[in-house]
Amino acid sequence: MSNKRAAFFDRDGVINVNHGYVHQIADFEFMDGIIELMLHVQASGYELVVVTNQSGIARGMYTEDQFAQLNQWMCAQLLEQGVVITDTYYCPHHLTAGNSALTQDCACRKPKPGMLLTAAEKHGYDLSQSIMVGDNRSDMQCAINAHLRTGYWLTNKPQDIIALTQLSDTVAENSTQVLQINTLRDCLHLI
Repeated sequence: MSNKRAAFFDRDGVINVNHGYVHQIADFEFMDGIIELMLHVQASGYELVVVTNQSGIARGMYTEDQFAQLNQWMCAQLLEQGVVITDTYYCPHHLTAGNSALTQDCACRKPKPGMLLTAAEKHGYDLSQSIMVGDNRSDMQCAINAHLRTGYWLTNKPQDIIALTQLSDTVAENSTQVLQINTLRDCLHLI
């Protein structure tokens, strides 16, 4: 079994401020503390992988090329700070939104674990030793579905705390731990 570990990072709301369907450089703003956290996680022996739902593509709000251009720019900005993104996976689909081939039920849209399973197969990650940093219940459910070691949920919303409690039943079944964090810097002493 591989001993390679991945740290899966959601994008909007974790790497960048979620202004809603961000697809232009002018609208991209790094989250406070994300560079520090990514450097810490990288130094702790994890490869960094971005996994992001991008239903704006299915909705016709931007193209896959526009997503790719922004992703390339983002990765270059992070690299300038010493942060190496090993790979990026995105889901352009949505179950009901849009009116194209991308309007479908797929295996990659979180909370389904398709992006993580693909990354593990390509890069040889041990998912049971890997982690996820996300800001939505779907990110944490994805971590559980992929049998990751830990999911770090960036939230301070009361309704999410209730959802976190509800998730704990599922967590107990497969040993994935889900921890609430209020800021990205809260992760530093947990990882």
